[in-house]
This record gives sequence, structure tokens and C-alpha cells, in this order.
Amino acid sequence: MKIMYCTDIHGSKKRYKKILNIHEKFDLTIIGGDILPKNIYYGNIWEIQESFIKDFFPKYFDEFKTPLIIDFGNDDHECNYLDFINLVLKYDHVYNIHLKESIINNISFIGMNNVPDYPFGLKDWCRKDNDEYIIDSKQLGIPCTSTKKGYKNINNLKKHYNQRLSIEKILDTLLPSSMSEECIYLFHSPPRMLGLDVCLRGECVGSRAITNWILKNNPKILFSGHIHESPEVSGKYFNKLENTLCIQPGQSYKSNELTYCSFYLNDVEKTLKRETI
Repeated sequence: MKIMYCTDIHGSKKRYKKILNIHEKFDLTIIGGDILPKNIYYGNIWEIQESFIKDFFPKYFDEFKTPLIIDFGNDDHECNYLDFINLVLKYDHVYNIHLKESIINNISFIGMNNVPDYPFGLKDWCRKDNDEYIIDSKQLGIPCTSTKKGYKNINNLKKHYNQRLSIEKILDTLLPSSMSEECIYLFHSPPRMLGLDVCLRGECVGSRAITNWILKNNPKILFSGHIHESPEVSGKYFNKLENTLCIQPGQSYKSNELTYCSFYLNDVEKTLKRETI
């Protein structure tokens, strides 16, 4: 089974076209979180993302000939997630896997879109990492969640997170069924301190809970994304923790370029490569 994985496309139609152009070389394509337009300087971003789901994706999914896993990330507004789920349900070869399992070629794929809190305002997919690490200390905007009518401010961020499951608690629910040969995970947040979560200022901003979960569960492969620049800053796009190979290809800062990883599942470490096209 040959797999192609990329992440943080952010609605770039040029990147989506490049994926389409090469997807038939692979048995499975995985597009990680942050799939919708982000840097919009006109109109309402939640409405533009809704239109992207309803206008762009149906034609795109129709053109895909092989299995495709694709899901939301922290910049994809949660108010539109139901529209996305309902669209994916119309296709037998397209899967979203947030907090659920899909079995493809006897392999389980399980995902989680949630990320630890960060400085930016939109908190749709943010959760406290665990009971100790709740709120990022460098808040830059007004905390809010998305609705179909605009943004709803969060008045008490700590209370907001304490009313929701932490990433640590969510991870405990993500167990594969006994029907599959093995399980591969797709988390939008990278694990912490493996060189896959290093932002431009040199700080590690990944999830401590995910790192601890890897040590406890030892899955074969964990895909992540979120921190576009990390591979360039740290020099690492993969790392191994115990028996788990963690892969984070990052994404080019040029919207006309596509960075991705590919490998054969039966010999991952020898065939894994990262390319930009």
C-alpha cells in the first residue's frame, strides 16, 4: 500500500490541483487538517469556507479515483463541519476520521482535529492539553468560536476549556476495533518535543498529552501537521518515539507549491520521502 500525506493546504486550489495530478500514483491520499481558505481580506471567512465546501469539494471529490482521507484543522471553522460531514457521506471513497475509525484495506485510520490552546482568537478546535496545561499565556486576540452568523466571544476561557474534554481525555477514547490488522493515526497537533512542533521563534508548541499517549500506546504511525515551518526550523519532518514513527511534512509558505510525504506501508522507514512540487 503506497500512501501520500500532506497537510495545511488552506484552500489553495493550486495545491489541490497538484494533489489531483499525482493522486493515482498512490493507493491512498491523506490530506491533513486546515483544508479551507484562511487569509481572506474580503467578506466573511466562515461564509467563504462554507462556499468552498459546497462549491469546490463536490467537483474535486468527483475527480478523485482512489481513497481519500481529508479532515478539518484549527483554522477550519467548526460551524461548517456538519456541512462537510454530510458532503463526505455522499462518497464511498472519501473519509473524514475525526474521533472515529475508518478501515481501508484492512488498516484502521483514526483522527483527531483538536489542538492545545494557542495565542490566536479562534478556539473552535482548541482544548486544554491536560489539567495542568490549559491556556496559552500569549493570547493575541479575543477568544471566540464560530457560528453561522459570525463569531461568539468566550468570556471566560479557562471555564470554557474546563467544560470540555481535554486532549488527554479525548485520546483515551481513540481505540481501534479488532477488525483491522493495524492502526494509523492522524492528529492535527504534533507531539511535543520531537522536533515536529517547532515554530519560527524556536519554541516547541505541540501536545504533551500526545507525546505521553504515544509512549503508552505505541501505534505504528502518527501523522500530524499544524506547524507549517517546523521541518525547516528543526530540520526534521519525521522522528521516532519508542516504536512509533511520527511524520510531519510541514507545508511550503508559497501557495503554488505543495509539500508532501510518501511511502510504502510495508517498508515505511526505507521508502519515506518528503518532496515539494
